[in-house]
Amino acid sequence: METRSPRDGGTAAGLRWVTNFGLFGAVLGCIALFAPHRLAGLLLGGWSGGPLAVLGQHASPWLVLAVSLLLLDALSYALHRLQHLHPFWRFHAVHHADEQIDLTTGLRHHPGEALVNAAIGGIVLTLLGLPPWAAAAYGMLGPIFDMWTHVNFALPPMLERTLSAVIVTPGVHRIHHSDDPADYGANFGGIFTIWDRIFSTWRPPTRSRLRFGLGTESRLGVLQAFIAPFRLPQKQVEPDRQKPPAG
Repeated sequence: METRSPRDGGTAAGLRWVTNFGLFGAVLGCIALFAPHRLAGLLLGGWSGGPLAVLGQHASPWLVLAVSLLLLDALSYALHRLQHLHPFWRFHAVHHADEQIDLTTGLRHHPGEALVNAAIGGIVLTLLGLPPWAAAAYGMLGPIFDMWTHVNFALPPMLERTLSAVIVTPGVHRIHHSDDPADYGANFGGIFTIWDRIFSTWRPPTRSRLRFGLGTESRLGVLQAFIAPFRLPQKQVEPDRQKPPAG
């Protein structure tokens, strides 16, 4: 797909792919080792309430699933915006440092970012009473969309407009990675575009060529990317990355 109809030209593999896949492996290892999602159990004890738990007693599983997916995606949107604020941007900047966007960019996340998201998400979802099977469903769907939204592929314009009315497309998310300050703070959505529209961070897809990355810190090996948040120059921790898009 990416080689047949790339939107932004071909992307290089080499060190980029080694770093992106290496960080993905590090994330899986850290989640397995530290199990941050279990923090909720330690802090909340045997809590088993929450609105979704109540809904599950009176509604069909399909309705519970639909509501759960919407709430999980809203949480994903909120956590993504959090990652663009100090001090969390230091971790998330590793993701944005990639100067070429392709499927592997969706795997490029610092373990620190993943641990924070899992810990906060676990607490919020426990308080909501999210059924484990609904969390598992989103746990499979979320990573698929994370890769899909980073694919370097140009959809036909009409299909792009139709899909982006509901879900995040590669054309929508590439704007989020743009190095143009006018695009900072745009398109944080994970699966659905409704949250960007509600919170005024929506910017429609463009056919223009964009540039990506942070200007420096892009050609990193796995170890360099791992330690980058702790040595990233202050000027690269940009509060304007949270600023709503202009226009």
